Amino acid sequence: MNTSRCWLCLVVAAWGAAATAGTTADQLAPLKYNHPGLVVDLGVGLWAWPVPCDADGDGDFDLIVSCPDKPSNGVWLFENATGDTARDKFPVFLPARRLSAAAHYVMPSYVDGQLRVLTPGFEHPGFERTGLTERIKLSISPKFYQPIGTQPKGPKVRHNQWRYVDFDGDGVPDFVGGAEDGRFYFLKNPREK
Repeated sequence: MNTSRCWLCLVVAAWGAAATAGTTADQLAPLKYNHPGLVVDLGVGLWAWPVPCDADGDGDFDLIVSCPDKPSNGVWLFENATGDTARDKFPVFLPARRLSAAAHYVMPSYVDGQLRVLTPGFEHPGFERTGLTERIKLSISPKFYQPIGTQPKGPKVRHNQWRYVDFDGDGVPDFVGGAEDGRFYFLKNPREK
């Protein structure tokens, strides 16, 4: 290996270590905008799944965000610091606190005024306190959408979202699930089947 490559590797390694210094797995590392007085909107990674709820029981809406991507992987609680969101359209949130690791397709359902959170195949009781740590396996297969027929590998799932909805108005939550077959996004020739 030549000397210039070796130095480049050391510089990149040092830069990476410096970029993550002072943060732990329980902290989000704010992006530096090079503008000290800039106030920015709340954000957590790419493909974040927001869950508005009263996580701390004080009567106002807080925000829990599940981000399954890097570097922000986790279920993050942003506690509302300014109160009633009906009167204050732009609440201020406290710095994020990590509740658990994340997953894709974290979907909230609101049943009888109570938050119920589902991921494919599971319900997560106590989500407001523990994120996705606690889980109960549901009786429906996470691959309920698997087609019958000649697809040996099945669809290329791009979304798999589960919720509770009372379709028939009997007071008992029914299950609704949606999955997107993304095979057409992955074909070399879009006219192929």
